[in-house]
Amino acid sequence: MAYINHQKIWAFLAGVGLVGAAYVSTRTLIWQRAATVADAWPGSPPPPEPLPEAQPLISRETKEYAARRWNQGVDNMFRPTIKYLSERGF
Repeated sequence: MAYINHQKIWAFLAGVGLVGAAYVSTRTLIWQRAATVADAWPGSPPPPEPLPEAQPLISRETKEYAARRWNQGVDNMFRPTIKYLSERGF
């Protein structure tokens, strides 16, 4: 029984080694062929065009307008509370 298990282990290891060798050789062959094809093309591709300068989504005027409207809304919302507290001396 031990001899059969020993043979199974060696067969498994031989299979793993064979598959590993096939993988490495196939991978190497693919990279070599890809390099050959890449060298056959005339020159390298042109560099990409530079991206245009990013424009802000919200202009300065729009930000200032939004800030003014926000402050007016806060003033309108809390004016009664501030008036009440100031009457009470807080």
